[in-house]
Amino acid sequence: MKTTKHLFYAGLMALLLGLMTLGAAPIEAQTGKHDLTRRTWSDGFAAYTVRRGTGGLLLFEGGSLYEGGYAFALRPEGGDFYRLQPAPGRSDIPILGEPGNIVRLRPYGPEMYLVVYDEKDLPFSVLAPIRDLRQRIEDDLSNYYLAGEYRTANGRTITFYPASITSKRRVQGLTDEGDEAVPYTFGEEYNTPMKVVILPDGSAYRVEKTDLGLTIHRVTQDEEGLWTGDGEEIIRNARRTRFLSELDDLPGDFPCTAMRALTIGQLSRLADVDLRIMRNEIYARRGLHFAGGGEMQRHFESKDWYHPEADDVSDRLTELDALNISMIRRAEEMMTNETCRH
Repeated sequence: MKTTKHLFYAGLMALLLGLMTLGAAPIEAQTGKHDLTRRTWSDGFAAYTVRRGTGGLLLFEGGSLYEGGYAFALRPEGGDFYRLQPAPGRSDIPILGEPGNIVRLRPYGPEMYLVVYDEKDLPFSVLAPIRDLRQRIEDDLSNYYLAGEYRTANGRTITFYPASITSKRRVQGLTDEGDEAVPYTFGEEYNTPMKVVILPDGSAYRVEKTDLGLTIHRVTQDEEGLWTGDGEEIIRNARRTRFLSELDDLPGDFPCTAMRALTIGQLSRLADVDLRIMRNEIYARRGLHFAGGGEMQRHFESKDWYHPEADDVSDRLTELDALNISMIRRAEEMMTNETCRH
């Protein structure tokens, strides 16, 4: 027979599990203690600090790593609701969204995020709390774009290790000098980290990913600070043989989608092939059965954690799942449109 004490702890555990499902911060938000002005917010392209204006207006001001002068405003509508509008004296809004769009403060994982919704009440954009924009961009490039083990047709292996709290980003096998992994940094253009890897000896390499694989060229920096030239081809169309993640204790190639809301800026730094895997992995994690013997079915059936159970898992998706799927689709559309323009 369960005692009152046992029932109390059972109820407490149920409450904690419920909070973990929604995120770690809903109580803070519900009690009105979550102050937007205490955080720096980012759409992945720019960073914004917040101050209070007249009439309770929240003024977001900031810029990219290259230029400043960006600004927009949120007008509180009660609870966790806000209304997007231009900053006073401005007509433009530098983030994805239109004047009048609803913005909500939502808890996902251990953080709170600002989510912009379009006129159909569909998520349109995400603002995430950050500490440093340059560090966030570098982490996105190392952990999402590069991280993994790649192998060429002749058997050469290159491994990009993700950065984490306990380890620095490293690369192994990029040069012929030994098998030891070495740290690397990113080359910059217009003060912004690029897909250019710089080794401790100063040599620089442009890394490009397509459906065919990973290709790496030597590059040099010109007088204007731009990384130019398709120099010596170091690697051509190396196929990824293993995914690596800074969240290696969680299942999946991109476990970040189960822990945090992703911004358009973050997603824009991924290759389209990775966006496709990332989006379908959210469905796979909920047990979607991929039919037809296609690429996605083969990919996920090779994973120990994958257990297909249903042809439709839409009712199993969490709010975070649906949000990240929407953001990934938007990033894919933006990449397609950019390709068509070129």
